[in-house]
Amino acid sequence: MRAKAHFARTFRRTVFHMPGTSPLFVCQSNDRYVFLDIDQDRYFGLPRDLEAPFARYMAQAPLSDDEHHTLVRLGLSGREIRQSLRAPDLDVRYSLFDLRLPEPKRGDTLSALTQQMVWGFRLRHIGLKAVLTRLSGEKARLGPDPAQSLGRCLALASAARHSERWIASETQCLRRSLALMHLLLRNGLTAELVIGVKTKPFAAHAWVQAEGHVLNDTVDETRRFTPILVV
Repeated sequence: MRAKAHFARTFRRTVFHMPGTSPLFVCQSNDRYVFLDIDQDRYFGLPRDLEAPFARYMAQAPLSDDEHHTLVRLGLSGREIRQSLRAPDLDVRYSLFDLRLPEPKRGDTLSALTQQMVWGFRLRHIGLKAVLTRLSGEKARLGPDPAQSLGRCLALASAARHSERWIASETQCLRRSLALMHLLLRNGLTAELVIGVKTKPFAAHAWVQAEGHVLNDTVDETRRFTPILVV
């Protein structure tokens, strides 16, 4: 994901910035806090000496005046923070890559190719926050009881994978996942788009899953990352 290099620079020092208006997403990976700021389209971390004060802040425990002022300057105090905890329903057991995928229909492959270009354009020009807001709106319009069809998920996942023959995608996991999520939602199918992170070294990844199945990656690869945001 494109914020990777920016995180690598900011993780080693405190970064002062103006607070955003959206929630700040956070998780723990290898005992380090990792933050995703969708307003500024970046990841960042804390120096080690601020890890414990931030943990106390999240637990609503007392802080010293210096610690509190530092968190305020970082834009962490007073802003809504959503900490991601790996829930049981995020654990996946199977990958569609382990199954024999059906030969995709030409129309599905063309749709998958088109949507990869569309969502890649949106990421570049309107940013992560607007893209995730748009996708969340599409998912909300499905209603409380969306359809489930593993067969149709297989067909669309096959088309998405087939489309990668014509468009570079090795480092574009977010674009690929956004496009696949849109295809699923457009067909009345629900799924989760998961953004995960890891440290040592830092990396971010995105994938789509539904009903305990990873739809566009392997189980082993997704388990290397801690979810920080789920749509």
